[in-house]
Amino acid sequence: TELAEDEEQFGFKIMFHGTGNRSYILGAESQESMEQWMKALACASYDYMKLMVAELQRQLDEMEECEAITAAMNQSVTLRSHNKDGSEATEKKSPNSPMPPPRQRHNPFNRVQQSASLDGYQHHHHRSHSIRSAPGRPDGLARTTDNLPRTKVTFRELHTAYGRRFLSDFNAWKYAKRMEQEKKSEASQDLLITL
Repeated sequence: TELAEDEEQFGFKIMFHGTGNRSYILGAESQESMEQWMKALACASYDYMKLMVAELQRQLDEMEECEAITAAMNQSVTLRSHNKDGSEATEKKSPNSPMPPPRQRHNPFNRVQQSASLDGYQHHHHRSHSIRSAPGRPDGLARTTDNLPRTKVTFRELHTAYGRRFLSDFNAWKYAKRMEQEKKSEASQDLLITL
C-alpha cells in the first residue's frame, strides 16, 4: 500500500506486483481513516503474520526456558541445603539471585508435530522446544508423538482443509437459519384471519 498521487485528497493505492496484476486506488474520508486503512492492510499481509508468529514463538520459548532454569535452580538449592548426613547446610541461594541467560536459542520451525483431526486431514501443531525436551512423565510412560512420521503441508493445503470444514459448518448454520425463518413465517401465516 502507498499514497496515491493526484487522485483524491485522502487516496491510497493497493498494488500487487508482477505481470498482469492490478493496482487499486481507494479513498478515505479523512487522514486518520486513511492511515488506519493503510496500517490494517499492512498488518494483514502473510509475511507480517509469519513474522509475528515467529516472534511470539521465540518469546514463548524464552519464557519456558527461564521457567525450566528457575525450576532446576530451585531443585538444586533444595538438594544442596541438606548435607550427606541429613543435617541442614548453612549455604542457601536467595530466590532473587540472577540467573544465567539461556545458552542456546531454538528455531520454532525445526520440529513439527502432526495430528489427525476430525476431518481426516493431517494438521501441524508447533510446540516449543522446551516442552518437547522436558523430562519424561513420572509414571514412566514415554511420549510416542515424537516417533510420528512428519510431512510438510503447504499453506494452500492447510487453507483448503480448514476451508472445507468452515464451509460445511457455515452451510449447516445457514440451512438451520433458513429453516428457522420458514417456521416463523409459517407460524405468522397461521395467525392471519381471513374473512
